[in-house]
Amino acid sequence: MTKLIDSVRYYIGDTDEDDLILSDEEIEFFLGETGDVPGKAAILAARACAAKFSKCADETVGKIQVKWSQAAKYYFKLADELVVQRKTMGLGTPKPFVGGASKSNVSSYTEDEDRVQDAFNIGSHDNTESGQS
Repeated sequence: MTKLIDSVRYYIGDTDEDDLILSDEEIEFFLGETGDVPGKAAILAARACAAKFSKCADETVGKIQVKWSQAAKYYFKLADELVVQRKTMGLGTPKPFVGGASKSNVSSYTEDEDRVQDAFNIGSHDNTESGQS
């Protein structure tokens, strides 16, 4: 599980072991919600980081400013970018299968003894007398 957690941390930039934003348990939860797909879990993790920073008020002490709102905006934007990245890479989008596009494809498909026989073929050639004149 550690490798998956590290992958999610890498996606969202939460890699400073001395200052982690999310706990391993939180990331494990996101992985569980997404079927252990780090890219999808990273989207949830980025949104969780944004939510954490959204509830913090910006602070100013002398000349030093801490703008938690900027951190929240960053993580919201990162979540959106991760969604776009998954779509443009074709991840998470089912790809259509086109059978019979080549003779070798048809041949290997029909010779596969482990495949389930198509319902419209069952018994379609049993009556050899029909259709003959």
